Amino acid sequence: MPLRTGSLRQPPIGDGDAGFPRSPTGADLRVIEDCHDLEQARALLLARCGINPAEETAAIAALAMENAQADVHLALRCAVCGHQWEAQFEAGVFVWKRVERLAADLIRQVHALARAYHWTEEAILAMPERRRARYLSTLAAEQNG
Repeated sequence: MPLRTGSLRQPPIGDGDAGFPRSPTGADLRVIEDCHDLEQARALLLARCGINPAEETAAIAALAMENAQADVHLALRCAVCGHQWEAQFEAGVFVWKRVERLAADLIRQVHALARAYHWTEEAILAMPERRRARYLSTLAAEQNG
C-alpha cells in the first residue's frame, strides 16, 4: 500500500521546500534548544520541518525510509568472551563530540601560548596549526627539561 503524502504536507517554517516534509537540520535543533517545554519544542520542530502534527507518526516514518542510510547499526563482538551485540552509530553525536574535543584542545593551546608569550587570542588563532604545535612543543620541552 503506497504512502500518500498529500495530508502530510504543510508549508515549513525556515529552510524547507514549501509543502514537503523534511528531516530536521542543525539550524532547527539550535532554534529549539532553549525551549523549556517539550511539547512546545515538538510543535516548533514539526512546523519548521513542514510536518502536519496530526500526521506526525506517518511523516516521521516516511522521512526515516527516505533517510535509511542515516540509520547505521554496527555488529560488535567482544574479543575476549565472544559475546555479540548490535549498537546504533549516532553520526551526529560522534561528530559533535569530536568538535567539542577539538575546541577544548584549541582553548588549551591558546591559554598556554598566551600565558607564555603574551600573544592575543587573535594572533594565536591566525597562526598555522603546525606553527602553534612547534611553540607548544618548545614550551613542553622547557617544562620537562
